[in-house]
Parts: sequence; C-alpha cells; structure tokens
Amino acid sequence: MSWAVVRVTDSTFELLTTTDAKKHLRVEHTDDDAYIADLSKGWRRWLEDRTSRSFALQTLDYFDDGFPDGSDPIEVPRGPVTSITSVKYTTTTSTTAQTLAATAYVVDKTSEPGRIALKSGQTWPTNTLRDVNGVEVRYTAGFATSATAAFEEEARSVLRLLVGSSYANREAVVVGSINTKLHFAVESLISGLDARRYL
Repeated sequence: MSWAVVRVTDSTFELLTTTDAKKHLRVEHTDDDAYIADLSKGWRRWLEDRTSRSFALQTLDYFDDGFPDGSDPIEVPRGPVTSITSVKYTTTTSTTAQTLAATAYVVDKTSEPGRIALKSGQTWPTNTLRDVNGVEVRYTAGFATSATAAFEEEARSVLRLLVGSSYANREAVVVGSINTKLHFAVESLISGLDARRYL
C-alpha cells in the first residue's frame, strides 16, 4: 500500500531563529531579516523531509490506502508524535469520512515511528475502503519550543551550515565540487538524525 504525509499547519517557531542565524552569519543589519527567516524555515522543512522527523510543532495528515492487517498498529511517520486528533476512514459507499472512536485505540508517542495500537478486544473497521487514501490520521508532531527539542543542537548545526551556505551563495551550488566539505558535514550530521534508520 502507498501512503503520504501532508502538512496542514506549520509551526509558529523556528528551530534556528533569525537572531541565531544572524549571529552565525555575522550579520548586524536588519535589511536581510526576512530573507534569512525564509532560509531558516525552508531548510528546516527540507531537513524534516530528509530525516522523516518534525523538529517544530505542526499538524499533519497521514494517508494510507487501508488499515493494517490483523491487530497490527498504524505506524505514524514524521514524529515525535505529540497527539492524535482523529483516525478517519472512507468506504466505497460513502463520500463522508467516518471517525474511529478514540476509545478503540491507544497512542504510543515513544516509539519511532509513533504508533496507534488497538485496545484489547478491538478490531480495525472491516468495511471496504475506497481505492486510495481510505484511512486518514490527523495528528500533531514536533516540539513546541526549541528548549524542549531533542536533537536540538545537531539539527541546529545542520541548519546553520545550510543557511550559511545559501546566504553566501545566492545561486545554485553544485554539491560535489566546491561544496564537498559542506556536503560531507551536513550528511554526517543528518545520519544521526534520520528517523528512517529505525525502519
């Protein structure tokens, strides 16, 4: 089965703030504040996609074509999972999604990836679901502030390198030529952040 994750609402804070980024860049003027903020947000989103993690609190929708087999849990990517808002499913005979009762499952916010597991005696709906995206999980993931973020320094170190390179080089840079050292440093740091190593 295929699945996808869609960002519904983004974070209200950035792991690498504009102030922190300017200190790294040694920029004292305010002319480029908006540009630097855009770089920080853009690279944070890229890092989240690259590592399958959420470094800042956001609301996400996870889509899957069907429920797991038997009593297997739903694995929720892009953690850490903070809370599950709803688990919905759409059948072939309906255009309106039905909501699975929250009393039917428990949420594992500790595991990588996060999990939605059935309570004892419960089963996943056996209705025939629509052909694609029959199951939709809305949830929040990430950290509310940088002070509570696990992997805080590692992720910020990556963002400093990427923002610094982008700010200094306003045009595209070919990785593997003049940017070899930066590429090696970024990939080395990312390898420890990548949640996909658990899969």
